[in-house]
Amino acid sequence: MARVFLAGVSGSMQHIKSLDSIWNDLVTREGDEFGHKYGSVGWATRMELCDIFLAQPQFDALFMIDMDMKFPSDALERLRSHDVDMVSGHYFKRQTDPMVSIVQVEKDGSLMPLQDIPTEGLHEIATVGMGCLLIRREVIEAVAKIPKIVHPFIPGPIPEVYGWDMHFGQDYRFLMYARGLGYKLWLDASVECPHACTVWLTKYLYDIIRPHQEAEWREYLDSYEWAPPITESASKNWSKFTVP
Repeated sequence: MARVFLAGVSGSMQHIKSLDSIWNDLVTREGDEFGHKYGSVGWATRMELCDIFLAQPQFDALFMIDMDMKFPSDALERLRSHDVDMVSGHYFKRQTDPMVSIVQVEKDGSLMPLQDIPTEGLHEIATVGMGCLLIRREVIEAVAKIPKIVHPFIPGPIPEVYGWDMHFGQDYRFLMYARGLGYKLWLDASVECPHACTVWLTKYLYDIIRPHQEAEWREYLDSYEWAPPITESASKNWSKFTVP
C-alpha cells in the first residue's frame, strides 16, 4: 500500500496520551496524509472522512482510527505489511463490566465477541470496529457500487440477508457487505491498542479480570440478539449485490 489516508475520529472522549501516540509517535511514510474530524455522531464523522478519501485517488488505503486509544508506533507499518483486503488491530469496547473485545467471530451459528484473545498472528474474523482498521480502496469502492447502499459507511439494515428488523452500526454493516462481496477481514493480534476508559483497557487487564466476570458475561450475551453469520445459503441473496 503505497499511500494511506489516516482518518482520525474524535468525539466526547479524548486523552492526551492518545493524541500523543497519534500525532507524535505513529510512524507514517512519505505521501501518507492525516485527516481529522471532530463529531458527536461517530458514523457521520466517518462518512465525511470516507468521502474525503474517495475524492483523492492518490491514496491506496484508508486507515480509520479512533482518537481515544493509544497506538503502537509501528501499528500502521505492521498492518500495511499484510497483503490483505482489510486488517485491524485489537482493542476492547469502552466498558469494563464486563470487558468485551471489539472483535466478533463466528461461533455456534452466531457472531459472538472474541473471548480467547490471541497476542500474535494474523486471524480471519467476522466483524470489528473502525478504531484501528486499514481498508483497501478497492473494497470501499466496491461496496459503494452496491445498489441502494446509500453510502458505504452509513448504519442501517441489511435487508437482503437479515430482513428489515435488525439494524446495524456502520462498521458491522460495511464489513458484512464487503465480506458478502468476497473480501476478507483479518485481525493482526500483535497490534494492541489500549482504549481510554476509567482505566486503560488492555489484554493484560482482561486476563486478570475475565475469570471474575462470568455472571456479567452471561448477562451481556443474553441481552443481545446476536446476528447469524452470512452462510453459504444466505449468500445467495448477494447476487443482488454483484458489482458490475
